[in-house]
Amino acid sequence: MTRWHVEAVLIDMDGTLLDTEKVYLEASIAAMNALGYRDGVVELCHAMIGIPGPDNERTLRDHFGDNFPLIEVNRLFAAKTAEILHAGMPLKRGVIDLLDAIEAAGLPKAVVTSSSRSTAAEHLRLAGIDHRFDAVLTRDDVSRAKPHPDLYLLAAERLRTRAPACVAIEDSNPGVAAAHAAGAITLMVPDIVPPTEQSRDKCVAVLPHLDAVREMLGMRLQPVPTSRPRASAHAPPWISFAAATPPRPTLAPPRPRSPCSWHPDAAARPRTSRRAAAASGVPVRLHVRCRPPRKSPAARPRTSSCARRRS
Repeated sequence: MTRWHVEAVLIDMDGTLLDTEKVYLEASIAAMNALGYRDGVVELCHAMIGIPGPDNERTLRDHFGDNFPLIEVNRLFAAKTAEILHAGMPLKRGVIDLLDAIEAAGLPKAVVTSSSRSTAAEHLRLAGIDHRFDAVLTRDDVSRAKPHPDLYLLAAERLRTRAPACVAIEDSNPGVAAAHAAGAITLMVPDIVPPTEQSRDKCVAVLPHLDAVREMLGMRLQPVPTSRPRASAHAPPWISFAAATPPRPTLAPPRPRSPCSWHPDAAARPRTSRRAAAASGVPVRLHVRCRPPRKSPAARPRTSSCARRRS
């Protein structure tokens, strides 16, 4: 089985972390039905899942005409959404276990969403997971949101890595297109809209829920040496790849300088240069390479030139 070199995990918010796509779908249909728009509304709302709000507004004007009461629809949509979410922000299955496993693996993680920054901050706070991420990237951070790759490229940059070294988890076809275009390892967990054949081709796997994502990461993650603490006593069983860095070789202690038979005090002489001695102004004996002392002329045997030639 091929292992992945993963340095970060990037996760979509609506429909992947939070079970809000159903809320948005119900609120959108209710808002337009209240104003008398019923024909083709359900299919149109399904097609807008995963698309940023400004793009959806242009879609509605193109479909219904310039006289479409967009302001009133937005007001009714916001009121219906707040009414549904008043009972609490629903999480998707397996969210907490997945976040715990990613943290135990020592991998940074970021939210990559087509929602606005204010909406993302509020919804993550209501869900109680806003403190679990190293970064939150929204449509307000880029000029082109999903399905363009800009959000995923920026998220990888914020986490100080590259998109091909990131796992991207998405629920919608536009999100899959964005993650794939950025070069990320793309996993899809479909929410409402099933994956198209193009999305299946762009994904490494299409999985039923986030528990399956966690299991796949456990089988696919490549051990990455790190000096940071990895798994804890409460880590999931698949977090067992904390590869320790190889021990540094132990160097033998330096050999002591053996005393010279000709200069017994050679080991005690300081090693310095003539320039350093002159700059310090302190008389220092310069290190002299040991060599046999020269004999004095008086100790040399006297021989005549004739005797030397004969020898």
